[in-house]
Amino acid sequence: MKVKILLVEDQRFMREGFRALVKDQTELEVVGEADNGKEAIDKALALAPHIVVMDITLRDSELTGIQATRKIKAVRPEIKVLALSQWEDGPSIKGMIAAGASGYLSKSCTVEELHDAIEAVMQGKPYFSAEVNAAVQEEFVNLTQNAFRRPPHGLSEREVEVLRRTALGENAKTIAEALTLSSKTVETHRRNLMKKLGIDNLADLIKFALREKIIQEGE
Repeated sequence: MKVKILLVEDQRFMREGFRALVKDQTELEVVGEADNGKEAIDKALALAPHIVVMDITLRDSELTGIQATRKIKAVRPEIKVLALSQWEDGPSIKGMIAAGASGYLSKSCTVEELHDAIEAVMQGKPYFSAEVNAAVQEEFVNLTQNAFRRPPHGLSEREVEVLRRTALGENAKTIAEALTLSSKTVETHRRNLMKKLGIDNLADLIKFALREKIIQEGE
């Protein structure tokens, strides 16, 4: 039986590269492609692929890969989702896992690793590339080290994460994609945390984040 794949990727050259990777794999078949979240959902429901290979960051799309994954799994839970992304940070990985993805690959993966990942998720097993495993382990260590540290100044954990990413220079859209939130929600978190801290500018926000060890020098 051929494994039917729906490829969701917003860059044409990446789609072409993926097709080149699987063209000699007789047991794999790309049955459709999508370059945005809505199209991904529509084609997943229409084509009923075995696996959706999903990019996380879909530029010029109302839905991120995480949001599209969640919607696909809500309607067709039998469809497997394999994340294929250049982002290997903890929040992105956790977001895809929480949305229902069965595996997570780096875009730098080899055809052998792609084949192994597809085979694993088709057997109901999770699959994570070595780079992703390292990121998950780092995230676990960070969570463990901070488990007993209460957020400063009455901030919620979500506000602390928004604070950390803002202090590192990330914009609202990037933060929203990483945390699976809307840009409007991120802006609300920013306003609330700055009000709690009595801070009204980025320079003081960075100083606070450094002082409270929310970020590190040189990060």
